[in-house]
Amino acid sequence: YGLTEAQVLTILERTREQILALNIAHEKSEAATVLSISIGLAYLQPQPYQRLEDALRIADVALYLAKEQGRNRVVSKTANGVRG
Repeated sequence: YGLTEAQVLTILERTREQILALNIAHEKSEAATVLSISIGLAYLQPQPYQRLEDALRIADVALYLAKEQGRNRVVSKTANGVRG
């Protein structure tokens, strides 16, 4: 699709904000009173040696970091670092 990491992060951040704006009660949550999401993005340029599992592992690390940083956020992880 040719999107830059910044463009994807903008889309994901807008999505996160729109979900939060729905103000859906999260009555059984100990983390927050309303529904929110944390998103972990793996932004990679495909390489012949990479497998889908590699991208999924990186996305999982990014999601863990988003939750560790306080939830309700978007974090991107590349082969070279983390943003968000």
